[in-house]
Amino acid sequence: MTSSAEYKNLESKYYMQVVNRMPPVLVRGEGTRVFDNDGNSYLDFTAGWAVLNLGHSHPAVTDAIRDQAGKILQMSNLFYTTPQLPLAKIIVDNSDSIEFSFATLVQRPTKVPVKLLENGAR
Repeated sequence: MTSSAEYKNLESKYYMQVVNRMPPVLVRGEGTRVFDNDGNSYLDFTAGWAVLNLGHSHPAVTDAIRDQAGKILQMSNLFYTTPQLPLAKIIVDNSDSIEFSFATLVQRPTKVPVKLLENGAR
C-alpha cells in the first residue's frame, strides 16, 4: 500500500496543485462514506463538486454506468446520442425547467444563463 506521504510526494512532482488538499488519501467510497488508505471512514460532504451527488458505489448507478460504457461512453454535443435526449425530457418533465442542457460550469459559465433568459425561462 502506498503511504499518504508517497501520494503527497507524487503530487508535488507531477500534478499541478489547484486546491489545498485535505490529508486523507481516499481509496474507495460506499454510499455516503469514503475510506482512506489507513482504513478510516469519513462522511462525504464534498462529493457534489462538479457532479450530481449520487453517493458512492450504489449498485444501480454502477450497473447503469457499466451498461452505458459498453455502448458509448462520451461524445460531443455535435451529435445526437442515447440516452441524452430522453433523459433531458425526464428532467424537464419533473422540474420547472422548459429546456435542459448537459454541461459543466467550465464549459458554459455564461452561455446557459443567457440562453435561459433568451428563451424566457420561468
